[in-house]
Amino acid sequence: MPIVYAILSGILYGTLGFFGTRLEERGLHISEFLALRFTIASLLVAALMIVRRIPFNFNRDAMKLMAISALFYATSTELYFIACHSLGTGVSMVLFFCYPVTVILLMWGIDRLSPSLSTTLALSSMLIGLPFLVDLSEFNASFVGLVIGVAAAALYGTYFYLSKRYVKKLSILPSVFWVCTGSSLSSFLTLFSEEVFTWEMTSGVVVDAFLLALVSTVLPLLFVFKAFEKLESSQASLLSVCEPVVTLLLGFAFLGEKISWIQGMGVLLVLMSVALIRYQKKETIQNQQLE
Repeated sequence: MPIVYAILSGILYGTLGFFGTRLEERGLHISEFLALRFTIASLLVAALMIVRRIPFNFNRDAMKLMAISALFYATSTELYFIACHSLGTGVSMVLFFCYPVTVILLMWGIDRLSPSLSTTLALSSMLIGLPFLVDLSEFNASFVGLVIGVAAAALYGTYFYLSKRYVKKLSILPSVFWVCTGSSLSSFLTLFSEEVFTWEMTSGVVVDAFLLALVSTVLPLLFVFKAFEKLESSQASLLSVCEPVVTLLLGFAFLGEKISWIQGMGVLLVLMSVALIRYQKKETIQNQQLE
């Protein structure tokens, strides 16, 4: 079940680009719709916590999680959309979903946890397969865009790694609330510094902003934090890379889009990385039972 949670988190988080692009087309600046996204998400989670009578527990751990979210989570999202303008959505997506590299490097450098053979193979399979999923002929060469795209992935991977330790201390719903609240504050600070205020609150903007908050933010956070209960950060991050594959397959199934043999190779390689993580998880459970 934790594997399913991690995969669902990645799939839902992948809708971020779709809803974000729609809001940009409706006239909102990046900082504007991100401020809306995180504020609405905070309110949704706060309402759920009040209904379920779950305390907010504003303590030192909550403050640290807010700071981590403001510095790494919110900033990574802003940089992702900036990279999309320079590189195109496809290449930006490939760069962003390389964030498991950062997670694994941090686990190795800070926790002294060397990646297992299956994790290394899964990472290699993912890194080789991801570029095959997009049409690189649409790639707009931009050195600055590449730097921004890599920075977005590195920041998100850092947030992913650091958030796990605080989820255990605060429990899931409060953790989601403080992540969204910290990100909301960061987005508003960026918005005020840029002095860009359109706020065209049409019905379409309200609907898309609500879906961005619920589908692309609250639900992915809930699922990945649930996965953290049983999975290591490296495993959860690699499993979430299923999102580009699902997007490609949905386009083939429902939109009549064609899948080239190169994209098919990419699908197989990414799915192979998921299979390797699933095998590693089963092997870990069996070893624990023997002990």
